[in-house]
Amino acid sequence: MHRTIVITLTLLAVVFIYPSMIPAGDPHRDSLKNKGETEIRLSGHIQKILSAEMNGIQKGMTLLAIAIPAGHWDDIAGTAEKMKESYIMNRKLSHEEREELHHSLPPGFQALDREFHDTAGLLRQAAGAHNRELVTAYFCKLNETCVTCHSLYAAKRFPDFK
Repeated sequence: MHRTIVITLTLLAVVFIYPSMIPAGDPHRDSLKNKGETEIRLSGHIQKILSAEMNGIQKGMTLLAIAIPAGHWDDIAGTAEKMKESYIMNRKLSHEEREELHHSLPPGFQALDREFHDTAGLLRQAAGAHNRELVTAYFCKLNETCVTCHSLYAAKRFPDFK
């Protein structure tokens, strides 16, 4: 029971306290909103692929929030690896699908998505080295990237970021 309380409190702290510490003048947010590059329009098929990736990332973030405070290094590394490899641009897509993604996803979104998956790879390495400080820092970076991306590109789904 005590372990469950500790894990829950850790998760709540990361999800609710850390994002509020992110500076309001985020360079991604400020530069992209000025360029009007925040609207994403995708065909139904590509939207399903992107939604599946986002659902997988959400599941991974939840698993990490449980595994990190418990020091389950193999679980952390495995989850981080899955998140790294889920990168939408690495999927087996037709030429037309790849072109649609390239032209429909704003460059800022693509940069944040790449940053997220690169950070997941770094998290995997840190977990392999049992480096709790780096694991925690990379998890926070992943969370920060999610918050930045959602506030820029998913304000309709997350209206409190408007």
